[in-house]
Amino acid sequence: MRYLKSLATLMLAGSLSVSADTITEECENEWPGNYQMQEYCAKKAAGGARAIHAFLARHDMTMDNWVKQSVRGKVPALILKKCNEEWHPDLKMIAYCLEKEEVAAIRLGKIGGAPEDSVEFEPGINGEIAALGVSSDYLKRHNYGHVDEAKEAADRGDPAGIIWVECQSGDHRKQAKCLLKREAAELE
Repeated sequence: MRYLKSLATLMLAGSLSVSADTITEECENEWPGNYQMQEYCAKKAAGGARAIHAFLARHDMTMDNWVKQSVRGKVPALILKKCNEEWHPDLKMIAYCLEKEEVAAIRLGKIGGAPEDSVEFEPGINGEIAALGVSSDYLKRHNYGHVDEAKEAADRGDPAGIIWVECQSGDHRKQAKCLLKREAAELE
């Protein structure tokens, strides 16, 4: 997708701001005459850009210094480098990758913070998908092929199954944050 490539190039080349006009123009070029897709394209690109900038801010980085920090081995900068190499030019997927890698690095003690505090699921369907991904990853990590297996494990007294069952109230975002928090507490 041309629009994402040029936006990612702007962002990762050092520009701290991608203007709404730039996003709009790129999406119009990508989807001429299709206003619904232009709107969708612009929302995706803008959401990804905001999430990347939030990641940078959380780790006291800028678009100008993250490359130097990655050369020095700073974990957040290495995460950004990995996600950019893996998903460039898709800003939304770079942002999703950053979220997943950041949570894992926090769990492993590679960077500070509490996973439930670092993850802010965006509104709408993309946030729902990300939250469902956390739940799905939890089930996989604990070798539960299905939700029912987690419930059966809880009935047998398995700690991971108990956490799963206890975190199943509220919406998907609340459930995902609960899983991250409880799992982090178990690791301590």
